Amino acid sequence: MQQPTVSLVMPLYNGRPYVAAAIDSVLAQTFTDWELIVIDDGSTDGGMEVVQAYSDHRIRPMANSSNRGVAYTRGVGIKEARGKFLAWIDSDDVILPQRLSLQLDYLHANPEVGLCGTWIERFGGGDHSQARPPDHAELLRCLLLFTPIVPNATVMLRLPLVRHHRIRYDETLPIAEDYDFVLQCSRHFKLGIVPNVLYRYRVTEGSLMQRYDEAEDQSFETLRVVSGRALAHFGVYADERQLRSHRFLNSGRVFTDFRQYRRAFEWLLVLMRHNDATGYYDRTVFRRAVADRFYFISKKASFAGLRALTFYLRQARLHKLLYPQPLALAKLSARCFIRYDKF
Repeated sequence: MQQPTVSLVMPLYNGRPYVAAAIDSVLAQTFTDWELIVIDDGSTDGGMEVVQAYSDHRIRPMANSSNRGVAYTRGVGIKEARGKFLAWIDSDDVILPQRLSLQLDYLHANPEVGLCGTWIERFGGGDHSQARPPDHAELLRCLLLFTPIVPNATVMLRLPLVRHHRIRYDETLPIAEDYDFVLQCSRHFKLGIVPNVLYRYRVTEGSLMQRYDEAEDQSFETLRVVSGRALAHFGVYADERQLRSHRFLNSGRVFTDFRQYRRAFEWLLVLMRHNDATGYYDRTVFRRAVADRFYFISKKASFAGLRALTFYLRQARLHKLLYPQPLALAKLSARCFIRYDKF
């Protein structure tokens, strides 16, 4: 069989309600030289019957012998893929018709980039928010130290690079294995972003991102491992208290007292000073990333009112970390004036 240009891999576990919509969105792609590998991970809801009802020869159904988890299943996809490029789609999400075409165009135009993501839009449950990571290779690399800025489901990769560097999903991680995978990629090749919404993430009670946000204790234990690895590569070995401050740099969890906010900011300064000394990241770009995270955590401290706003403005000016968008600063001021205690 002829080698396809793109291998799309879809892990499937009890995804019967939405898997047809996901597959239909692949069939609607304007770029047509692809294969779709759907890997059933021990489903019990008959979802694979929906997949097998499709007659398109580009769809390759396969199954694990038992429920092995999403990290293992993605690993099977990497092994089985025959394309020059590898992309993901989750079984309850949909992709826009030009996703493959635009990502391939980007990668052809930027041969130094090994991983290309896109903007993403949530839908379902009343949530229509978007995530718009910047198309700036070094800024993405910096921000990855703090947060999973590149949504794994949106990425397209040069498959030979993934195999050459033996990049794998860690099966020991119950969540955040995708964050860990993108972090590994960032150590071996440049990242990029197509600045268009090309992926739609369905918000459901069982969705992985939803569980990640809600299971705070479990997510901290996992992030202790993932962030600990990232910080160690950076040359910083964080203790328990510092890792908890680091967790606030990407969590939607709000601060419960002002001291947590101050400690998180002080941790940001530790990291910035370490980078100033080592030059591990571009110093100017890393400062932009720190400014982004300082603004982020300051929104979560708005319950403290003018005290939080005053602290932010004073420290941002002192350390040259002022967020560059006037509208964003106006929103932070409004949050602080009304002592908004949600995020």
